[in-house]
Amino acid sequence: MINIIKVLVLVSVLSSCKKDKVIVEDKVVKTDSTTAPVTQINTTADIIKKLIDSKKQVQAKLPSLGHDEANALYLKLKIENDTLITKIMGLEGDILDNDYTYFTTEDGKEKTPPDSIAKKVKLLNTAQLELWPIGEGYIDIRLAPDYYYALFKNYVSDDYKQYLGLIAKEEEVLYSADAGLVISFNDLGKRVINWENFIGKYPYSKLFSEALQIYKDYQYDYLLGLDNTGTFENNAFYPENVTEFKKFIAQHSKSKTVALINAALSFSGTKDELHAFIEKEQQQLIYKITEDATPDYQ
Repeated sequence: MINIIKVLVLVSVLSSCKKDKVIVEDKVVKTDSTTAPVTQINTTADIIKKLIDSKKQVQAKLPSLGHDEANALYLKLKIENDTLITKIMGLEGDILDNDYTYFTTEDGKEKTPPDSIAKKVKLLNTAQLELWPIGEGYIDIRLAPDYYYALFKNYVSDDYKQYLGLIAKEEEVLYSADAGLVISFNDLGKRVINWENFIGKYPYSKLFSEALQIYKDYQYDYLLGLDNTGTFENNAFYPENVTEFKKFIAQHSKSKTVALINAALSFSGTKDELHAFIEKEQQQLIYKITEDATPDYQ
């Protein structure tokens, strides 16, 4: 994931973002357009202005909206901002591909970039955009981690507020780079619990499917690791991972993940066989969670 945690969007919540309308559960909420046609925006400065103007419009609108309307407005703004940021990244490829050249010395220390690059970074910062190193000398451009949480937390429903809060907290640190975890397995286990609690608390949320996928991905990485930070070798889990798993079981004995951990610890076979085994066990668990979260009337 992640750049998981790079966040998916539930486009299905919105039946249309055309013209000046957002559809929310058969209600039509009139809104002002927050995005000019992308074809009319040709420079990074143009896009920065659009991002700033859109946020101001949303801030002015939110106090008059109900929870469902605010939820829909978040999703709409997220889609629009993602489109604009993608265009900025296309325009600023030189910066994104030259982290080592502009921001890092030969011995790996930070250095002051050239004035032209520093001015570009300052321009990005005016819209709460930041350069985010993702490993191997590459950079992303992203909004500040708490951008959406700070903007919407007082207006969206409780499930959206908690979802945005979890995302904001997780994106404060890099999750993975160079095919390996950057955070610890202990911190990854905490993320598993956070998302398990979310889907248990909000089984009928419109964010349920997205949260379930995040939970599933974290759970899988917790058990199996990534290519350069694995958990299993020579038909056995590393001792440090076994210790971590046992701590998780002791601290979260009622967690649905405990059954997966116990199944993994009792497994005997190769790494490839373990991956197939965990996938099968996890599919059964996720199926049960999804089934339990489906209202009887559907």
